[in-house]
Amino acid sequence: MAGGLFWLLLFGGAFLSIRSANIVRLAAGKIAANAITRNQEQAINSAREVARALAVEWATWNGSPDDYNRRLGAFFKNASSFTLPDGIQEVVSASVVSVTGQQPQYRVQVLLHLRRLVPVTPAEAQAAAPVNVPVTQEDLLRWKQGGTWDQQKAIPVWRDYLLKVEVPVQVKENQAQAAGLPVIIANNQGEGVIKEPGYNESASQPFITFINQFLNLYYTGGSLANFLAPGASVTAVGGWKLESVDEVLVDNSTNPTRACVRATISASGAGRLTQRIFLKIKMERGSYLVEDLSAQPQ
Repeated sequence: MAGGLFWLLLFGGAFLSIRSANIVRLAAGKIAANAITRNQEQAINSAREVARALAVEWATWNGSPDDYNRRLGAFFKNASSFTLPDGIQEVVSASVVSVTGQQPQYRVQVLLHLRRLVPVTPAEAQAAAPVNVPVTQEDLLRWKQGGTWDQQKAIPVWRDYLLKVEVPVQVKENQAQAAGLPVIIANNQGEGVIKEPGYNESASQPFITFINQFLNLYYTGGSLANFLAPGASVTAVGGWKLESVDEVLVDNSTNPTRACVRATISASGAGRLTQRIFLKIKMERGSYLVEDLSAQPQ
């Protein structure tokens, strides 16, 4: 009886060991299948850079067909066949928002912030911000002669646009090449949601005073040593001025550990800007200390 029990336990243990090993191998196999290899990561990064660079050159129009073909010639052998659009346009920024597909073919989506010269009526031009109305040599000559705008003539004004494009890229042997010109696609980026803080208690006056002092130093670039908890990695910005602290909400008015602050700041040439800041607070020896500063609720 004892011998039978021994062999039963022995075979049972062996079965469980084999089963456990198979489960581990299966899990490891799934992880490996979903993991990105270093070569795949390099291919995706190469595709991103080529797509972004092509999108910028493709969307930059300066009125010179030769210049346009020369710039696109860095990506295509037959760039001389491409037609330059009639308008004048420059790229302010370009960001890769997604990469799909698998080696060697990738589809890269790039979001472009553009400034384009758009003809408008003189009345619309006068209503536009002065910085968006370029002054030409013709304008200078007319004003020098005491002339005024022709009320029937359209005036070019800079307008800002967001444009999303898809760029096909092919990667072979870690070399990325454009496989076609960018195609304009729908810009459905508006999917983000600003989280509400969830703090509904008004802060005490001593805490508001602390926040004013902290943010004043934070935006002007002063020393935060007396305001930070040990280990906090908050660095003063500098170059801005705190105009006002407009609202301070906390999770607990008596002993706050989380705070949502709405403040108004300003800088030379920038005017006023509203900021909503989330702070993680620690009370130590009767003093408030900042543990973290973030753009979303802690």
